[in-house]
Amino acid sequence: MSLSINEIISLWRDEARRPGRTNHELDTSLRLPIVLGCTVDGLPYIMLLTERQPKTLNRLEAIDVRVSMRGNARPREKWALTFTLQDWSLIHAFGEICLAFANRIADAPSEDAALRQIYATVDQWQRLLKISRNSDMAKLLRGTFGELVAAMEITRQTGKTIEEVCVAWQGPYAAPQDFQFPDEKTAWEVKTIHKTAESITISSPEQLDTSDRSIKLMVLEIQETKDMEHGLTLPQLVDRLREKAADPSTVTEYVDDGLASLGLNLYSGLVSQTAFRIGTISTYRVEDGFPRIETGTIPAGVSNLTYHISRSNLTPYLQSESTSAMVEE
Repeated sequence: MSLSINEIISLWRDEARRPGRTNHELDTSLRLPIVLGCTVDGLPYIMLLTERQPKTLNRLEAIDVRVSMRGNARPREKWALTFTLQDWSLIHAFGEICLAFANRIADAPSEDAALRQIYATVDQWQRLLKISRNSDMAKLLRGTFGELVAAMEITRQTGKTIEEVCVAWQGPYAAPQDFQFPDEKTAWEVKTIHKTAESITISSPEQLDTSDRSIKLMVLEIQETKDMEHGLTLPQLVDRLREKAADPSTVTEYVDDGLASLGLNLYSGLVSQTAFRIGTISTYRVEDGFPRIETGTIPAGVSNLTYHISRSNLTPYLQSESTSAMVEE
């Protein structure tokens, strides 16, 4: 193989500086030429050149797939099967697809066999992307469920109305903490974990930064369950939130906006058919001595810092511990 995956990505980045003007053949020894370049819009593409018309393929996740006839082309390169990436954040995966195509073509004894290998590779990637997407969605669903359980618990601990807490929900919008009350300079950070988890993940030093506000850390044990009768789905939990509200429309507005921002549909199969059991809910005071990385101690040039805190080290800062009875009643 003439190029590595990193070299392929570098090539696409170079082509993006002069989009639509030039391209590059990946390996001249392949039965099906693979041409790499960028569209006039600066989107990276993989173009396979064939003598016979390829079959039309379904669009891949974030990848547009097209079949086209080429004018004034060489006899064995009359058709183009082009894969165009729509999201540069997936460039590494796109590079892997490119190398997979090249390896399959290199092993094929004929053009027809090479095309069959391309179709097989696309099918495999479609399945892998679907599994990955479902896995990511399940993780997102579980975390969102935990945050809305936390909304119920915050009302219990503080006496705030559920409407006030839903208005303060910032989890879907990449805020440092999941619930923020600016007027009081207080915030709550929520972590959803499995019961057996030995640590929690802090995604940035800002999550536990108390320089301008007081912060409570709430850790919820949430387990997926097949027992729909004794578990709770996200739609059912949202109904509980509305039932607790004097003004359900406020809850509906802020919760629905948050779910839409996350890409969660209450009526989709995955969301409506996934039930959870809620275990222990632990609330900790983030104060002096709390195990964390503080923003003022980070060296210049260090960014995107994620770290883990052992649950056993949180014990001295435990404020309260409760069960899920109030939610699953």
